[in-house]
Amino acid sequence: MIRYVFLILNYKTFDETRNCVRSIDALDTNDAKKEIVIVDNDSNDKSFEKLNEEYKKRENVHVILHKINDGFSKGNNYGYEYIRDNFKPDFIIMINSDIEIKQKDFLFTINDIYMRTNFSVLGPDVYAYKMNLHQSPIKREIRNRIDTEKEIEKERTRLLRYQEQEYEGHKYVRDSAFEKIVDFFVKFGRKIGLDRLNWRKLPYWKEQFDVMIHGSALIFSKNYIRKYRICLYPMPFYYGEEDLLFLKCKKNHDRIVYSPKIKVYHSAGASATKASGANRTVKREIFRYKNLVETKTLYLQAIDSENYFDSSLDK
Repeated sequence: MIRYVFLILNYKTFDETRNCVRSIDALDTNDAKKEIVIVDNDSNDKSFEKLNEEYKKRENVHVILHKINDGFSKGNNYGYEYIRDNFKPDFIIMINSDIEIKQKDFLFTINDIYMRTNFSVLGPDVYAYKMNLHQSPIKREIRNRIDTEKEIEKERTRLLRYQEQEYEGHKYVRDSAFEKIVDFFVKFGRKIGLDRLNWRKLPYWKEQFDVMIHGSALIFSKNYIRKYRICLYPMPFYYGEEDLLFLKCKKNHDRIVYSPKIKVYHSAGASATKASGANRTVKREIFRYKNLVETKTLYLQAIDSENYFDSSLDK
């Protein structure tokens, strides 16, 4: 019997998590075993209590509390270790609380892809429907030191600007006229599908091997589960886990597969917004750019160290 365990990290997203679970419940299983583990990342808004009440009669839904909110990676690692200790999963399906799955044969297709490719990590087509954006696959090459340093400088400049706006008492971001025009055309082009004409962008409609995949939906096979005690590198609080996972798999020769044969729907940003404030507020942008700078600084350390990810191995 194949055992699939879903891992959902909840942070003040009770409604989104409940919708996510409903979509998982609707998936075909036949003789497969399907479990759901929900980790409440110290929401402090009664989410944990409400989730406990919602699923107290469900034997295959397990609600656990992570007593400190120390970010996306550590919260998911907490659930990953719980699953390793309490189940014998063939696959761990780590998805954001604002993900829904509408594909009835989702589980069978995962196993079919595994039997054909022997993947360690699998990424589905992640469709952010509100933005008409396919978020995976991201890119084929790891980010190099020079490009990372340039990005850090740009993000530090933005962070400083938003901190100045906060000091001036602004609640919402004050972009320049040029930035507003660029943002309008980017969103309009995405809405009508022009972004898909970008030759640098990997086609989401083709299967890809050894590429970076989006962190909102990650599927780990037993190849990965047996090898690693820690799932994601635990340092980033928020954002950038894709870069570190991609680098880790590249260094340790773990196969990543992107497949459009499986698809999830992403409402995009629920947890981040709850953690940092409404979209396009100064508070949210400070949260975002501060974490981007910190994560990419860690990424520079990871590039330089051959043994950076050894602590995650199951020795």
